[in-house]
Amino acid sequence: MVRTQTESSTAPGVPSGGSRQGPAMDGTAAQPRASASALQHTAQPPQPRKKRPEDFKFGKILGEGSFSTVVLARELATSREYAIKILEKRHIIKENKVPYVTRERDVMSRLDHPFFVKLYFTFQDDEKLYAKNGELLKYIRKIGSFDETCTRFYTAEMVSALEYLHGKGVIHRDLKPENILLNEDMHIQITDFGTAKVLSPESKQGVCFISYRPRSCFRSKTS
Repeated sequence: MVRTQTESSTAPGVPSGGSRQGPAMDGTAAQPRASASALQHTAQPPQPRKKRPEDFKFGKILGEGSFSTVVLARELATSREYAIKILEKRHIIKENKVPYVTRERDVMSRLDHPFFVKLYFTFQDDEKLYAKNGELLKYIRKIGSFDETCTRFYTAEMVSALEYLHGKGVIHRDLKPENILLNEDMHIQITDFGTAKVLSPESKQGVCFISYRPRSCFRSKTS
């Protein structure tokens, strides 16, 4: 049987408070010293419990993708609202999208910027993966087009976001209105990093290498 610390107030190898070692050679009393085994069993602070689906009340659907659904959810313990991205495990495995999901999680974990969707945590059950997350596209379709002031505003936010992203060695590769959300204050929140590319320091190149050249780079000089 393994004893817990609640069963014994004295860790193994540590003298109890009422006993001391004998006098030392120099005539001073030696202080009790914990053994290496006792130090290894020092109580650690409790780790926060992982989130579970039952910790949330799920509400309306905010958006749907090819293999995921984003819903509004309220955490029961705190009443805080989150956008939760729910992914069907069976479909992800069937369509060989596991690397896509893993890449998105890893990239989002690197980012801490107001213009990117913040990943607070992930959790799962036997059938689904849950990752905390309208679209700019919806507003473009609704009003037709932005005026010059709005265009400058959102362009500046996207430039700021991309400068940060590229500084982290990440290339999004799928930036489009569907992947730009708007928060409650109408600021952008870039999401969907499934096809992003993370560059190592030694592999960073300019923006005009083969995978990212604009079409003008390939036009014939004689045309």
